Amino acid sequence: MKKLTEKPDYRIVLCIILFSILAISLILRISEDDEIEIPYNIMKATDDAYINDELGIIDVPAGGVNAEDKIYANIGKYAFLQGRYDIRIVHACPEDSVLTIKDGSRIIQSVILPGKQSETKTEVYLDEATDDFLMEFSYKGKENIQLKQVIIRTKGLFHIDSLISGILLIIIPCVIIYIRKKNKNFMYPLIGIVFAVILVSAPLFSGSYVGGFDIGFHLMRMEGIRDGLLEGKFPVVIYPAAKYEHGYLGALYPSLFMYIPALLRIIGVSEPNAFNIFVIMISCFTGWSAYVSVKGITGSIDAAFASAVLYCLLPFRVYNIYVGSEIGALLGMAFYPLVLWGIYEILLGNFQKWYILTLAFSGLIESHVLSTVFMALLCLVLLLIFSGSVLKEKVRIVALVKSAVCCIIINLFFLVPFLYYQKDIRYNEVLRDKDPVRYALSIGELFRLDNRDTLYPTAGIVTAVIVSIIAYYYLCEKSEKTDTDENKKRVEELIAVFSALGVMSLFIATSLFPWKGLKKIESIWYMIKIIQLPWRTLSIAGILLSVAVVVIVLNSSSLQKNGFVIIGFIVLLSLASDMVIIDDIRTQAYSNDKLMGGWNSDFTDEYTPHNYKSDAEIEKDTTYIVTGDVDIFDYKKDETRISFSYSSKKGGSIRVPLIYYRGYNAQTSGGEKLSISESDIGTIMIELPLTKGDTVVLEHIEPWHLRAAELISFVFFLVFIVMLIIKKKSRESKYGNI
Repeated sequence: MKKLTEKPDYRIVLCIILFSILAISLILRISEDDEIEIPYNIMKATDDAYINDELGIIDVPAGGVNAEDKIYANIGKYAFLQGRYDIRIVHACPEDSVLTIKDGSRIIQSVILPGKQSETKTEVYLDEATDDFLMEFSYKGKENIQLKQVIIRTKGLFHIDSLISGILLIIIPCVIIYIRKKNKNFMYPLIGIVFAVILVSAPLFSGSYVGGFDIGFHLMRMEGIRDGLLEGKFPVVIYPAAKYEHGYLGALYPSLFMYIPALLRIIGVSEPNAFNIFVIMISCFTGWSAYVSVKGITGSIDAAFASAVLYCLLPFRVYNIYVGSEIGALLGMAFYPLVLWGIYEILLGNFQKWYILTLAFSGLIESHVLSTVFMALLCLVLLLIFSGSVLKEKVRIVALVKSAVCCIIINLFFLVPFLYYQKDIRYNEVLRDKDPVRYALSIGELFRLDNRDTLYPTAGIVTAVIVSIIAYYYLCEKSEKTDTDENKKRVEELIAVFSALGVMSLFIATSLFPWKGLKKIESIWYMIKIIQLPWRTLSIAGILLSVAVVVIVLNSSSLQKNGFVIIGFIVLLSLASDMVIIDDIRTQAYSNDKLMGGWNSDFTDEYTPHNYKSDAEIEKDTTYIVTGDVDIFDYKKDETRISFSYSSKKGGSIRVPLIYYRGYNAQTSGGEKLSISESDIGTIMIELPLTKGDTVVLEHIEPWHLRAAELISFVFFLVFIVMLIIKKKSRESKYGNI
């Protein structure tokens, strides 16, 4: 134990100072009032009124505004937590006007803005959190008016973003210090990987939405899971507020990991920050995944570190973050390295580590369906290539079968609902509605520097350099080494296969691949259309080539001397491509304030029933419609649950504003199940038998076999993990902690 008179470690002193500053700043930040000036979007209900958006001046036509028309200023649509808010409105209205404060369609408060005053203050209390907080300014006077400023103020914070950020800033150095003590070899790679993640994640620290084409869909998923959890549903099958509060099916898209940002939302993190934190977490996991996987395959810390950094900075991965916002594919890419490690151990390495492939594929299945298909095909190709060595050791086949069976059982909770809910849904139709021929890349598009104003991604010029290095190694370098190490030979064989398959994956993404020829073979083309976009194979090429080029450079007789210089150049070139992609998001991204809400209305019809007309039709469907001799009383819609009483002498039916999906059940208070069907616009139609008076409850209930699948998955996964822990401790006690 050190004496007090000894000089303390300067690193510990520095950490204490930094933590103290952070703690004080957090306390001050949380204790201060939050204030925001809300921008307004002026809308007019008459063609005669002229609106100046910049100044907020509304020029009223001569003679004033008709009473039935009015002029509206719709002030935002925001997400606020439960609490009390002070609102200050600066205005200039010759006559009295009205400010109506709403939570969606529910009026919370109406405030008179006196014509003789220039400023009005009011206080609003929200009894629950809302994503649909909005204010409507209405006026029907005869002179010009001006809405100058709207400021909302709250005691404390609008959201707990500052607190979460502070906690993360404290956790990161603690983790680094812990790892430094436990495993010094991982210390410097860890810092390098974190630095790479920070470089590509910088725009995500803005507190605003930073994303592209698919961000709305994934925000809908995040908010839908949050809403479902708050409704008391688990797992969340229907997103209650989606499709204009008609509910949207979430069971066909893997959502396990989306519970992470949904839980952040529940504890009070703002919508964009919950989403951005999740994306940063994916990048961190991607770096760790690549590091441990390449280290597991090659045994080289240097190769693992360089591959992890390069993979994190891959232009196509950065494209998925900022231009495509394809969170499912991004998650899938995080598990790619682990899948490669797992299949390597079964085919060529230690087959007793078959559980790696089980866990890797489980993560992949719970991330992205198409990524799972791609990696399954890749593993099949690797199995065929190395079938000779596998057949020599039948235990490897047994390990592969065990891995596959365990993976299926662990993921029954997703696979069974996935198959169950596909019936009567346009899933397969929409999945195959894109023509791969149209979306194939030209060679120029494949390696161009940027992706400005286009859906088509780029592999980046860095990929051309990587392919050139690999080509030089296999075509120009003469191998003079005769390794006797069997493990090194296996790795060399695997890297050669990775190189070939990586280049092939690039080729498949281009128009040089015979897409048009395959289109003529209907049976094959029907399956190929699942791919939709040929450039999805760039993700496969990315991981294969990232690993291959690093291992090649570090083991090449002519390149090894300057290996890290070459790898450093590749990394810098990749980073330069990333910066161009990130710069381009200004033309592609949504960049809204952190308080903005309302991301849960439409975005895709992929998981809608066959009769579903359109979002416009659904938006107008706000209440029930009765057919036949039926009287409805006490109608109430609470998220995805509808209840009402009715009386009928002859019977009839009722159409309710919920999209028709399997699992909905309508039952009377007497326990009688009512027949439900899909209406002509894709919503639920309930048949009502004759009665003097009865109460009906409609809600979504998962059938017993889906619940059974969830229970089996949960129990089996727990047993699986416990067995792995026992096996690991047994091995450590026998051989020591190697």
